[in-house]
Amino acid sequence: MNIFSIRISNSKKVNYSKKALMLIFVAIFVGGFVFSVFSFSSQALACSFCPSEPTYAISGMKFNDKNGNGVKNYCESGLQGWTITIEGPEQFSDSTVTNKRGKYRFSNLSPGSYTICEVQQEGWEQTYPTENNGCHLVEIENYCKYGINFGNYQEEEPEPYCGDGVLDDGEECDEGENNGQECTPEYGSTCTYCSLECEIVELTGPYCGDGILDDGEECECDGDCDEGMVCINCICEEETVEPVCGNGIVEEGEKCDDGNIDDGDGCSSQCQLEGPGPECTDADGDGYYAYDEIYCLEGDDCDDTNPEVNPGAEEICNDGIDNDCDGDIDDDDTDCQPECEPEETQSCDTGQSGICAVGTQTCDGDGFWDECVPDNEPVTEICDNDLDDDCDGYADCDDSDCEGDPACEVTPGGPVMTGGPGPTRLIIFNEENEEVQADTATVTWLTNISATSRVIYDIVSHPTLGDAPNYGYANSTIEDPTKVTFHTVTITGLTPDTTYYWRAVSQSSPEILGDELTFTTGSAEEEGVEEEVIEEISLEDIEKALEEIGDRTEALREEIEKISPPTPPEVPEVEVEEEIIEEVEEEAKPEEEEKPEEEEKPEEEEKLAEEEEEPKTGLEKLLAAVVSFFNFENLCRLSFLVIVVLVILFLLSKKKREERKKRWILLLATVILVILYCFFCRSSCWILLLVTVILIISSLLFREKRKEEKKEWTEL
Repeated sequence: MNIFSIRISNSKKVNYSKKALMLIFVAIFVGGFVFSVFSFSSQALACSFCPSEPTYAISGMKFNDKNGNGVKNYCESGLQGWTITIEGPEQFSDSTVTNKRGKYRFSNLSPGSYTICEVQQEGWEQTYPTENNGCHLVEIENYCKYGINFGNYQEEEPEPYCGDGVLDDGEECDEGENNGQECTPEYGSTCTYCSLECEIVELTGPYCGDGILDDGEECECDGDCDEGMVCINCICEEETVEPVCGNGIVEEGEKCDDGNIDDGDGCSSQCQLEGPGPECTDADGDGYYAYDEIYCLEGDDCDDTNPEVNPGAEEICNDGIDNDCDGDIDDDDTDCQPECEPEETQSCDTGQSGICAVGTQTCDGDGFWDECVPDNEPVTEICDNDLDDDCDGYADCDDSDCEGDPACEVTPGGPVMTGGPGPTRLIIFNEENEEVQADTATVTWLTNISATSRVIYDIVSHPTLGDAPNYGYANSTIEDPTKVTFHTVTITGLTPDTTYYWRAVSQSSPEILGDELTFTTGSAEEEGVEEEVIEEISLEDIEKALEEIGDRTEALREEIEKISPPTPPEVPEVEVEEEIIEEVEEEAKPEEEEKPEEEEKPEEEEKLAEEEEEPKTGLEKLLAAVVSFFNFENLCRLSFLVIVVLVILFLLSKKKREERKKRWILLLATVILVILYCFFCRSSCWILLLVTVILIISSLLFREKRKEEKKEWTEL
């Protein structure tokens, strides 16, 4: 029974049993205490990174899926400004907007099932996720959910090119697949088609005079016709001999032919009778002779008995008489056919000068034009407006009414005349640039009397005129011989973005020039968009960057494994790794030049950025740990600590008689707590059961030992 004592000498024994047992118990309980504290600390630290209920979170990224494969690849960046929505238990719903890195986060979520969706934007196609109508179904139990990503693809608009069927800047045409298909012009016409270079090409069909005997043509020259025939308009016709005056033969169109071309001998140089023949008569005295096939071939009075009927008379409609002797009576005569619709009007030339030259005719009830009425009445002459205001044939200083006027003391700039002044002087005024485009320009001007139209132009100014016909200017349009008072000329073949100088040229004997004016042609095409410059990255730089990314990713993973609880099975590890790799890649990229942002960030985006970037303080982590302590598992740990404390108090209590009751109370309390702990918590229960059994056994052994020691002392 004295197994716990060691004899030192014959006279004395030292008892080390109490000290040995205390050291054993202290070692066991200290180990259990350290284990409990470590377990508690690691769990509390883990919960500070992933808060327990109700502070779970769901986060992810909205990325630009450039290749459309539904997977976030290298260099596929986040998309800012996309709305992400969430719906959860108890009709919970919320939304947020992705930040500049495409990240989003929903915090303070209770356990349950959540649906995370994105709000679609026009022009984008969602590539991930493709199931559940493009939404994520997320179940929160004991962990935060991250890597809940969304991918979208946007098809880039192709660069314009010749053949895409769209008329782009710099193209004359674009018919897509039909480019280069030549057209076939018909005879005597032209057709156009669009070339492979998107240029309009004009083809000319066969025509009379092209030197090729085409279908429908009888000839191209006289040699293609039979003898005695000539080629006229590609048709062989009988050769006709033009009458020759003076050959002594009265031919078609001749009234006489006396064998010469002298005048004054009764037969003129044009083979026409000079004066009435000796047998011609004018019975009605109207100045026209009656025709006689023998005695008066030149007679043309169809009724020499009526002075109202002769070639100079006006046709009277509906009287049954050929009044003008043209062979047509009444409605058959063109003079009796309606010229216009009643009340119709048209511009006309009054035959007057200046502002009175242009007038208006009105159609009467019978369909014939009335007299030309001037649009303007003569007014007092104005001496400096280049107009003949009083319609007397003189304008400004050429008019005697302007003699002594101050405007006539110095020769004014203006039209240059090649002839002298006079009643029929031509004046150019009101020159204007009507319409100017990239390669054409339309100009207008007015003249006081009807005249031709032409424009001379150059890219340099000519204040001093040269010689006719272009007066020193490099270019000229083809003269329009139609005489009008309102002139319009279109200049073609101009160079874009160029300033031109021009003058109006009109002639009605003599030719005059207007003042020099200018215009600038437009741009051929809008300024192009600068191409994006893509910096080339060498293969060696890419390999170094990937190695650095791999090293940093491994280091981050080791740190996460030290401080975070194990990842639940339902969270795909590949998305976590992608998110970590993406963060490392963004840090490894060269810093771009910071661009000033004039617009303020939305309040929700700033809040989300703060949550993503600002770490929690030590106090916030401590408070989170304290809050997360009071759950079932931590109560078990607290019970374990209480049992350890009770055991230590039991071992430290003295063995005096008056304290024996307290020791048994401590032992009883310890046994009860151990039984409850094993029933509810179970974790580390075998350690407590072993300690409890040792305590009970040691207490019984000490009791027997004390009895033996008491007996020995009694014997002594």
